[in-house]
Amino acid sequence: MENTIVVNKETVRKNLSTLLSDTMDTLGYSWGRWQDEREYEDIIDYAQLFTKAIEKSGFQFVKMTKRPFGFIVKPNPEVAIQYYCNGRNAGYKQVFK
Repeated sequence: MENTIVVNKETVRKNLSTLLSDTMDTLGYSWGRWQDEREYEDIIDYAQLFTKAIEKSGFQFVKMTKRPFGFIVKPNPEVAIQYYCNGRNAGYKQVFK
């Protein structure tokens, strides 16, 4: 999934929130399914559930994560953001540069 990386800070901030809004329901549902099916399903199969929203945000998909359940995107070359769900809440945080 190759995307143009967003560099403008204001656009990045807006797109971070929009991506969370666009994926929150799916992220919660997917977390619940992962809890039941993790022994039988590959985590990367869940990436396709978030593809459209990630492409719309202009971010680059990096990988799916198991703990906490979610995915990592790069809004620009210097920053990586993890979107996550742990059953009680969902959010995003910077994970590395």
